[in-house]
Parts: sequence; C-alpha cells; structure tokens
Amino acid sequence: MTRAKTPLLDALAEHDERVRTANGRAGALRDEIATHLQTIAGLKAERIVAFSDNDERKAASFKTATATATARAVELDERREGAEMAARRAQAERDAFVTEHHAALVAERAPAARAIAKGIEDTISGLAAGVAAWHAEARTQAALLRTSGQRTQGIPDLGMVHQLSRDLQRATADGVPAPLPGAGLAQSASTEPEPEGDLRDAARAALRVTRERKAKRAPDVESAPDVESAPSAQVFG
Repeated sequence: MTRAKTPLLDALAEHDERVRTANGRAGALRDEIATHLQTIAGLKAERIVAFSDNDERKAASFKTATATATARAVELDERREGAEMAARRAQAERDAFVTEHHAALVAERAPAARAIAKGIEDTISGLAAGVAAWHAEARTQAALLRTSGQRTQGIPDLGMVHQLSRDLQRATADGVPAPLPGAGLAQSASTEPEPEGDLRDAARAALRVTRERKAKRAPDVESAPDVESAPSAQVFG
C-alpha cells in the first residue's frame, strides 16, 4: 500500500529532529562542564595538599593545571549558552510552524487517527466474536457431557469477560470517536448530561434495577442454556 503523502508532517518531523539535536548538544555540554568542574575541584584539593607539604613546585604545577581547566570550563559554559540559545530558537521555529499549519497538520494526521479508532472497534468486535465462540463451544461440550451421562457442572463460566464485552459494545454503539478535534462532539451532544451527586447515584441505581428486571424477563441469548434440558442432537447440529 502506497504511503499517503504528508509534506507538512514530514516538515514537522524535521523541525522535531532539529530541536532534539540542539537539546542533545546542550545536554552534552552541560555534562562536559560538570566533569570539568569535578576536575578543577580535584586540582584545587591537590594544590592544597602540596601547600601542606611545603611543595611550592607541585603547588605551582597544580595552579597552572587549574587555570587551564578553568579556562576550558568557561569556554564550555559559553558554548553551552550558545547551544541552549539554538535549542530555544529551534523550538520557537517548530512551534511557529505548528501554529501556522495547525489545521493542515491535523488533516494529514486524520487517517492515522481514524485507523486507531477503527482498531479499537475491531478489537471490541473481535472480543464479542470470541465470547460468542466460547459460549458455542461451552454448549457443545455440555451436550457431549450430557450425552455421555456425565454432569456438566465442571464447565466454567466466562464471568466478567462476557459482561465486559457487552459493556464495551454498548459503550461504542455509535462508534469509537477518532482522536481528532471535534470528533466526539456529535456523540456528546446527543448524550444527556449526568445528574450530579446523589441524583447521579440514584439514577445509576435505578438503571441497574431496570437492567436486572429486563434480564430476568429475557435471558441472555449468548449464555449457555440449561444443559440438562438441551437435546443431544446439539452435538451434531
């Protein structure tokens, strides 16, 4: 499949790379400065020891080495300031690019965003299909046990997996919104706001009771039937 052309996203990736490179350079210089400062501290400590031993020649050599290391640290710090300035400039250019081309960047990312939402929908559909297949197999296994005169209590219950699948299907009945600006407005506009506080809890409790009553009146068609009353022809049906 040919990759869709995304010139603005490609340009944004180049901006991001420049920002990463500049930040990396600044970070490397900060690390080098820290190492140099440790070296300077060590040289100073050695010079103090030399003074304690009245070794002027050694103290003078440490002084020279300290001055050289200090000069290098100053240069590195200036380079670090320059690198951080470059990083800030690169970030500002990147942000300005996004601000100028925001709508077009969103449009170029839209196919990938929709594909992500579609992937979630496919996963939920796959789970539902798996649950249905599980129940079908459970019914077949129960029928085999019944036909052979054995009890069927050993077949496990799918439990919360089944309920999770149902909840996910209800939650995504109108589809999974893509992670795009305004993609969920149509769904949220058609949904009444939840009452707050105690009213919300009462509404949820009432809804739960209603669902339980409906479940008693209409047993779940996906759950396994009473295997003791299931005809043995199921095994071969």
